[in-house]
Amino acid sequence: MAGKRSALEICADILRVARDGVKKSHIIYQANLNFNLGQKYLDQLTSSGLIHGPKGRDRAYVTTEKGMTFLKHFESLEELRCEVNAPP
Repeated sequence: MAGKRSALEICADILRVARDGVKKSHIIYQANLNFNLGQKYLDQLTSSGLIHGPKGRDRAYVTTEKGMTFLKHFESLEELRCEVNAPP
């Protein structure tokens, strides 16, 4: 087991799950969070403009363009981190 995820890793997991639009329960389940923690992160991501919350009858959360840019940069940094930490 790799240990606890950082806040950035949790945010990235949520943004990955919500790429095509999903309900909150799917995000909570697929990102492996409890409801309270999931709601905290969804509120944070929504206020940061990285994800759009549900509107009207559409109950889906969707990753925004800004969120996709964040995810792209995060994944690039993760690749670099893996390369640096790889055994010689």
